[in-house]
Amino acid sequence: MAVEPVNDENYSDFRNSSRTALVVSTSTCQACREYFPVIETLSGQMPYIRFGKTVLDRDRSIQLKREYPDLGSWMLPTTLLFLNQREAGRIFGVSFYPQALAKIQEALVLGTTVYAHNGSGIYVPASIKKIKGLRGPYTAQLLEESGLGQRGMVVALNDGNFKWNLEERV
Repeated sequence: MAVEPVNDENYSDFRNSSRTALVVSTSTCQACREYFPVIETLSGQMPYIRFGKTVLDRDRSIQLKREYPDLGSWMLPTTLLFLNQREAGRIFGVSFYPQALAKIQEALVLGTTVYAHNGSGIYVPASIKKIKGLRGPYTAQLLEESGLGQRGMVVALNDGNFKWNLEERV
């Protein structure tokens, strides 16, 4: 998935997605340019998170500045992490790939309800509790009794064994 430019025209739509990461930068920020490839890599590896960037001195960002009046005093780049339309965390400055990955997973993946395939065409809700790698295995606690096990049981899942979005529930 690509990192999309975010400005006043699409900020509300972007912010209303279930999981988003927004990089705030300026066109003269060298550290921002160095950090952007990390975000591009993560966006390609985490298709269930919507990644965007706004360049304050180039993109119209009046809504963002209104929402964050202290924006001018931030260390750049700053990555805002939103889960279900609420700010779930921030990454200040440049983070290298492992640190950025860990912070994004902690803020936007852990505790998330996913729908695990039980092997017979039915998806059952589970909550992500632990992540061992980028694509799993994830440790998830079942929220309902199913063919995977009893409610409360912990199971291992890999990408492809479950769906991320609630609206995808079968």
